[in-house]
Amino acid sequence: MIFVITYNRDSGEIVSLNEYDDSRQEDASAARLAAEAALAPGDEAVEVVTLRANDLQEIQKTHSRYFRSAKQLSESLRTR
Repeated sequence: MIFVITYNRDSGEIVSLNEYDDSRQEDASAARLAAEAALAPGDEAVEVVTLRANDLQEIQKTHSRYFRSAKQLSESLRTR
């Protein structure tokens, strides 16, 4: 599976999450480019990423920062 995630760093929230079958690589790439083009110029708070995994649970494990609030991330850093 291919996941295109738009994430707001300031709010710590996912703006959008789209899932594509591996056979739809071109669609996923087009979606990422469209999301990036829609960003305000110079907006450093929002990032668009394309990630590949077997399922969403795997992405939630390997890239947990996209699925945890800023408060949760801050707390997890303090406990390390």
